[in-house]
Amino acid sequence: MKNIEALEKDIAMLDVQHKEDVAKCKQLEVDIQQQEEQHSLTISKLKESYEVEIGKLQSELNEVKAKYDALKEVMTGCGKSAELGGEVNEVKDKVAELEQKMKAETTRQ
Repeated sequence: MKNIEALEKDIAMLDVQHKEDVAKCKQLEVDIQQQEEQHSLTISKLKESYEVEIGKLQSELNEVKAKYDALKEVMTGCGKSAELGGEVNEVKDKVAELEQKMKAETTRQ
């Protein structure tokens, strides 16, 4: 009789422990889902931020390239390569720098 009572007591304890474990499991599932949603939101924000930054860099690069092309035209059209040489080199450096930034932003994404 005592063995049966002890077994029933053990069964009751195991049942309580099982219910607690099931509740913990459900809470973990909820926590995981919330983290996944948060990560998804963070990824979306980062992607949007990178796209904005890449757009800015692309605009700046296009502007610098246009200036470079204009200087190149002036330089070849008027034969003022000596006067404009420094400016052209600055523009070339700026173009190279912006292209590196674009590449870095694209790579980071």
